[in-house]
Amino acid sequence: MRVILLPLCFLAACACAKDAAIALQDVPKPVMDALRKEYPENKLISTGMRSVDGKPKYYDLEVQWNGKGTIDVYIDADGAIIATGTAINVKRIPAAVIAAIQAKYPGWKMSEFEREVNFKTKAVFFSIDVSKDGKSFEIEVDTTGTILKEQPNAVEK
Repeated sequence: MRVILLPLCFLAACACAKDAAIALQDVPKPVMDALRKEYPENKLISTGMRSVDGKPKYYDLEVQWNGKGTIDVYIDADGAIIATGTAINVKRIPAAVIAAIQAKYPGWKMSEFEREVNFKTKAVFFSIDVSKDGKSFEIEVDTTGTILKEQPNAVEK
């Protein structure tokens, strides 16, 4: 479960983000209302929450998307949809995106490839995890290869 562009998390470099699965009954009502309004016919598959320094940042709700796979919908606690994301094959990511990550993180393993769309601006960007030597970051890159955000991932022990 990932997150977002000119906005999902504006974090200080030392902030640590963590994704956690949560029970459906723990998802705030405004979040569920927003999901049902925007995706009324789609089946909810999983619920999660991204927290930063122990505080909820946004909710990640995975839904069945028109019978053709799944989509992650990122919604803040007030019910505002921030972005959507879909897992994609690395071969579908623009070369400029891959080149930017390889230049900044040479020798790091890339995984968890997502194409994300800012809900308000419709701007497209890519979210990719990189890891090496016990360190892990989520990197967001626009279609031209500009790195938008680098966020540490919590490392599970």
